[in-house]
Amino acid sequence: MKRYIFITAVLGSITLMARGQALPGASYPKDFQIGGTYTYAFPDYTPQNSSGGGMYATLDFTKHYGAEIGYHQVDLSQHSPSYERTYEFGIRYHRNYGPLKPYFKAMGGRGVFNFPGPDHTVAANEAYSMAVGGFGVDIATLPHINIRLETEYQRWFSDIGLEHGLDPILYNAGIAYHFNTGWTK
Repeated sequence: MKRYIFITAVLGSITLMARGQALPGASYPKDFQIGGTYTYAFPDYTPQNSSGGGMYATLDFTKHYGAEIGYHQVDLSQHSPSYERTYEFGIRYHRNYGPLKPYFKAMGGRGVFNFPGPDHTVAANEAYSMAVGGFGVDIATLPHINIRLETEYQRWFSDIGLEHGLDPILYNAGIAYHFNTGWTK
């Protein structure tokens, strides 16, 4: 009788050890990148176009959805203290097509508008809430390097004396370090 109990216990433990744990079929590895951009802008305050720079980070937590934070500063004119600076955060929807990762994003944030007085010193530094819509593409060029091309439309909820408010359009070209090499599969 002891022999049958021993054999049953051994066989039972073998079947428990043979049972494996598989990953869920719907799991997706987290995808993270951080980078910088060159920004060419139509600032909507002056008739001249402006340029500047920025930084961004994305975290894709599902196969098609992720989050993004961003920062931009556009100098409105050379040798002037005028600028538009934005802090943005929001969601993005993306697809993968080999090395291409096109996306749309919807974001919110704060915009700081620093504009000069008549003697070219700072007249005001105003901060406003804003909504941002954008689209672009991240391109995997090397295992850990992505190139970004995007367009952003910003709607500042401001009353700075313009009839239509402040609605800058930004064109960004950037490069990012990508922390997960398996995201294009």
